[in-house]
Amino acid sequence: MNLNASTTTLSRQDLLMQMMPIWLCFISLGIIWSPGIIIGYISSDLEFSNLQLLLLNLPYFLCLLLLPLPETRLIRRVGHKNVIMSSLLLWIISLAVLASDLYYIYPVIVSTFFLMAIATTLMLTSLYSLVATLNSKETLPSALSFVQALVPLAAATVPLLFDGATKVMIPTFGFGWRIMFVLFTVIAMFAFSVLGATPHSSFQNNEVTSTKDIQTLLASGSVRRGLLAIGLITGTNLIALLLTVNVTSFLIFQAIGLFIGGMLLKNVSPLKLSYPAITIQLLGIILLWTGGSDIIDNLSFVLIGFSNAPLFAIVLSLLFTKHPNNKYAVTALTVTATSIGVLLLTVAILMIDSFGETAAYLILLASTLLIMGCLGAEKFSVSEPRQ
Repeated sequence: MNLNASTTTLSRQDLLMQMMPIWLCFISLGIIWSPGIIIGYISSDLEFSNLQLLLLNLPYFLCLLLLPLPETRLIRRVGHKNVIMSSLLLWIISLAVLASDLYYIYPVIVSTFFLMAIATTLMLTSLYSLVATLNSKETLPSALSFVQALVPLAAATVPLLFDGATKVMIPTFGFGWRIMFVLFTVIAMFAFSVLGATPHSSFQNNEVTSTKDIQTLLASGSVRRGLLAIGLITGTNLIALLLTVNVTSFLIFQAIGLFIGGMLLKNVSPLKLSYPAITIQLLGIILLWTGGSDIIDNLSFVLIGFSNAPLFAIVLSLLFTKHPNNKYAVTALTVTATSIGVLLLTVAILMIDSFGETAAYLILLASTLLIMGCLGAEKFSVSEPRQ
C-alpha cells in the first residue's frame, strides 16, 4: 500500500479499523518499552549489583543498534503483520518466564531481556513505518504524537500495579508484585488475537529499502542531526525516569504533553512546535539543577516529561515528511538512533555511582543543548533536497 493510495481511498472508518490493532500494539509497547522501570524493580527485589544492572540494559543497546536495518528486509519478506505478531509472541514468552519461578535465575533473566529487546526492536521498526504509511503528510505529525501518547499511559500502569501489589491493594494470587507480568501477558495475548483477526492486506507495504537508500539518507546533514536528536531525546527521557521519585506522575505528564502536542500539530508545523518544547525541557533541567526542595524537583520532572515526549514525535515526523519515499529506511535509522539513549542511560548510571546525581544533571543539560543545536540547524536546512 503506498502513501497516496492510503490517503485517498481509505475512509475514516477503514482507517480507524486499521489503526485499532496498531493502538493495541503501542499499548503493549508501553508496558515493555520501559526497561528502566522494570529493571529497577527487579534489581531492588533481587539486590543486583551495578554490573548485573548494566547487563540487563545491554540487550536493549545491542538489539536497537544492530537489528533495525536487517529487520527492514525481514518485513519486506514476511510482511508487517507477521513481524508484529512474532514480536508479541516473544513478549508473551518473556513475560510468562518473569512471572514464573525461573525469575530467580539470573542467566534466565538476562536471556529474557534479550528476547524482550528483540521483540521491542521488531515492534518499533514495523509500527512507525506503518503509521507513516497509513497517514498523509498533513496528518502524520499529529497521528505520531497521539499514538505515541499510548506508550507512557501504558507504562504508567507499571508503578501503579507494583504499589498495588506490594501494599496488597489488589489480589496477587501468590505472585506478589510480579502479578503485573501475568496481567501484561494477558494484554499481549489479547493484542496478538486482535492482530491475528485483522486482514493481512491492512499491513501491506510494497516499499523496498536498499543499502543505497540508507547511505543516501545518512549523506544528508539534516537526517544525521535528526537521528542524533532522536538518540538524545530518548536518553534524556530514560535518565529522567531513572532520577524521578514519582514515575507515574512523570509518565502521565508525558502522555498529556503528547496529547496536547498532537492537537497543536494539526495547525502548527513540527519545527515551530519544537522550539517551545525544547525550551520547556531546558527550563525543567535548570530548575532541577538549582532547586533544593521536593516541590521544585517534582515541578522540574513534570516540565521535562511534558516537553520531552512530544519532541520524539516532532523530530520523527520531520524525518518522515522530508523523506516520504523512504519510510522503512527512516524508521530503521530512527530505531537504531534510540540505542544512543540506552548508551546515555548506561553512562548516567556509572556517573551517578561515581559522582552522584549532579553528573546525571550535567548529562541532561548537555543533551538538551545538543538537541537545541540540532533543531536550530534544521531551521536553516529547509531548502535541502528531499529524498
